[in-house]
Amino acid sequence: MFTLAAPYAERQCIEVGSEADGLFGDAAEGRIGRVYFFFVESWFQRSLLALNSVALLRFVPQWLFVLGLKVPDELTSERKGDLVEVALKGQAIAGYRLTGSGDYRLTVAAADVFGRALLDRTPVHPGVHSLEKMVTFTELRTELERVGFKFEFVPAKSSPVEPVTRSSAAGAAS
Repeated sequence: MFTLAAPYAERQCIEVGSEADGLFGDAAEGRIGRVYFFFVESWFQRSLLALNSVALLRFVPQWLFVLGLKVPDELTSERKGDLVEVALKGQAIAGYRLTGSGDYRLTVAAADVFGRALLDRTPVHPGVHSLEKMVTFTELRTELERVGFKFEFVPAKSSPVEPVTRSSAAGAAS
């Protein structure tokens, strides 16, 4: 729990970065920083949660959920890039640079690919299952490439993993 400035008060937060991530890059000037996220529901979301908690959500008309919704004719196509590395004791083992066009477009495409792959594996025994035990990158790579992802293998480094700085983050996205 963290005490935040008004009007947020005390909130539960999720740590999304540590000092090793270098999320502040050169701006940190040698200082260590951590990054946390917390989520605040809008008044509308809080109202829906309250209605649901007393089993009244079913009485809310469905049209209310799409009122004012404007669907764009075309999804954006900005360049997207991420660097995914696996490290062990500070040593990069290997990784991939993922690139493509359109952050939201790629997110939707990846969700569709993963969803279809998981549906193909039914029936599944009841319970909690980890994704990596259900599907593998090797199985999904061709389909992910078909929907717009490009994968560039990043070999292991002989030195400890370097923190991401503004300049290296920009290189990962290009």
